Amino acid sequence: EATDAKTQMMQLKIECRNVDARLEVEREGRRLAKVELLDMKRSYNAERDANAKAQETITKLATQMKEYEEKLAKITVVQGQVALLEQERDAWKVQAGSGLSAEE
Repeated sequence: EATDAKTQMMQLKIECRNVDARLEVEREGRRLAKVELLDMKRSYNAERDANAKAQETITKLATQMKEYEEKLAKITVVQGQVALLEQERDAWKVQAGSGLSAEE
């Protein structure tokens, strides 16, 4: 009976070591999963920040483009007015020139 008790005790110790080893493997797996999750979270946050900055840049560029389009429209109007004034000036020159030639 003493040897049976010793044998059982040895088997229990071996079983305890096996359980301890499995627990250690499980703990290491959890630790690695946590590390991977943190890396994924960092990556997500970095991508979210980059997207926010890109959206901000797009908004700024859209605003600038609208401003440039408004300025271009104003320039086009002014160019049209200048062209009309030049035509009017040329007409006056023609009239003035024909008036001088009639007097001569």
